[in-house]
Formats: sequence, C-alpha cells, structure tokens
Amino acid sequence: MSTKLTNREKWALSKLLDFDVARYLMANSCQRLDGAERAQRHLAISKTLCEFVLSNHKFKTLDEFEMAVLETQMEVHNLMAQLLTDRMDEKIGFPVNTPLYGSDYDELKVKFMQELFNHFDDYEVVVINKLKTK
Repeated sequence: MSTKLTNREKWALSKLLDFDVARYLMANSCQRLDGAERAQRHLAISKTLCEFVLSNHKFKTLDEFEMAVLETQMEVHNLMAQLLTDRMDEKIGFPVNTPLYGSDYDELKVKFMQELFNHFDDYEVVVINKLKTK
C-alpha cells in the first residue's frame, strides 16, 4: 500500500499536528525535560495520525471509528518511537544538550513533520494490518 500524501493533505495534517508537535519538541528540550507532557503529546500525535489514516475508511458509526482509533493508536505510537522520536537527534538534528529558544523550534517542527510525511505509508500499513487482525 503506497499512499502519497498530496500537498493539500500534508497541509491539513500539518495544521492538525502543529500544536502537539511544537509542544512535544519543547517538552524534550534540555530546559524542560517534561516526561508527562512528552508522553501526552506523543499519544496525541499518534492519535491524530490514526484518525487521519482511518478517515478514508467507511465506518457505520462514530463509535466504530473511535474504537478503531483506540485499537491502532499504540501501534502507531510504537512505530513513531522507532522511526523518529527515539532518534530525533539523528533524524531531525534535535540538540540533546543545547538549549532551544523561540524560533529554534520552527525549523525542527518542519523537519519533524517531514519525517512524519516520509513514513506516512508505514503508519498506514500498521493501522490497516491491526484492523485486519481484529
């Protein structure tokens, strides 16, 4: 399955994820190292990715859709950790021991989003495969 995101879809997904990605990056900075917020934002990003993937599928009810999101969210969470968030220093150049200020986050946010887009097919496969095994 290869779903190439259109520019419009990338724009929409970036708008949906903007706040959570920005806060996730801030929570990971050496000035904050806020584990609770980091976990909260990581789950929120995973949930949004699942919702975006599943929005193209037909569900009979909203409850059915929400249940599918819950059933697939941790799979996406774990894959995102493996592909991106456990290696942000390598993947997007996130400075581990250097303080970040103001606009420093802007470039990192763009790189983070691009990594999500680059692996969107992988997230989609995980979601669809999880639903098939249900």
